[in-house]
Amino acid sequence: MRRVDVSCKNKALDNTIINYINKRSKTNITKQYIFFVKEVFVGYVAIDWHLLSNGYACLYELIVVSDHRRKGHGDEILLKVERLAKGSGYQKLILRPRSIDKSGMKNKDLLKWYQRRGYKNSNIEEGLLEKQI
Repeated sequence: MRRVDVSCKNKALDNTIINYINKRSKTNITKQYIFFVKEVFVGYVAIDWHLLSNGYACLYELIVVSDHRRKGHGDEILLKVERLAKGSGYQKLILRPRSIDKSGMKNKDLLKWYQRRGYKNSNIEEGLLEKQI
């Protein structure tokens, strides 16, 4: 996983995703990562690294480029995020499943996708999922 400056636009990057990334608010706790497979852009993730004392990091967004969906890249990215959070001392990862791509997964399908990967309803806030890592 490597973090890159999204302002240096690589021609291989999908314009829709780049425009979306550039519009997102960036705080001092949010880190954005772009994922490549064999030098080809396949996905993007944003993670809010809350105070370690809170015990959790928040997976803010996980996007797989439309041409690379259903090839296991979402699973690979999610696993890397979980490992990164655990390696950084966090005990759980939280997220709010919602689809931003109208042509992609519907919210209910996205919810099921995360649940199949061990995410359960959170007590922190309604609509959040969490997973002990």
